[in-house]
Amino acid sequence: MGRVDTRGVMVIAVVLAAALGLVPALAQQDAAGKLVEQIRVAVQHASFSLDSDTLQARHLHAHHVINIIEGTRGANFDASKGNPGDGYGAIHYARDAGQGATGSAALWAENAATYLQWADEAALAAVRTQDFAAAGEAVQRALASLSAALGRPDDQGRLGAALALAEAPAAAEVTIPIQGFVYGNGQPVTVSVGTTVTWVNHDAVPHTVTGGPLQSPMLGHGATFTFTFTQAGQFDYICAVHPTMKHTVIVTD
Repeated sequence: MGRVDTRGVMVIAVVLAAALGLVPALAQQDAAGKLVEQIRVAVQHASFSLDSDTLQARHLHAHHVINIIEGTRGANFDASKGNPGDGYGAIHYARDAGQGATGSAALWAENAATYLQWADEAALAAVRTQDFAAAGEAVQRALASLSAALGRPDDQGRLGAALALAEAPAAAEVTIPIQGFVYGNGQPVTVSVGTTVTWVNHDAVPHTVTGGPLQSPMLGHGATFTFTFTQAGQFDYICAVHPTMKHTVIVTD
């Protein structure tokens, strides 16, 4: 009895899952990398469309851009036109990259998704017109939006998009032990925006982390409290049970 090659079955299963919206969201960094990859493919096909010398070819590559951006779940996806993308959809990678992101990373993912939406709308305008020049103008707008969605790796603040997101370091995690009626080593802790801090009570008596946005429940022995800092500033806090216990977290951009 011959062996059954399951690789084809697995590929079909993945494609069907994507089409049905069953593919789970990727981790932020993985999604950002895929986002950059798919935008670059879309830029290539937008360029092919602009370089075309017939309306049919211009429409074909413009629809490739739509398929790459929307993926198989997209309202305007057309498999009959071919799909140079991976089927998931660049705009879905942008949204995945934004899930759970904070600070600049959240803004950059949102920027990329917005620019991709504009590129998609421009590519749709291109395939819907029968005027060769007008289609070219629409594709040029799509290409400009794709370029904005890609951005540059060194972009900062509101300028960032996919490349800045892909190059951004993963969000940090810091643990502050509570032991001997002291937070950490007693000295202020400095972290960057987006850092998640977890307090762990090692004392036999209960403590809290109380001050400003830091409002923990009563923490018994071994209990933890977690908070993600999304804004820069100085955060002073105390233990509500033992007010002489004081500490500071300094958050920098």
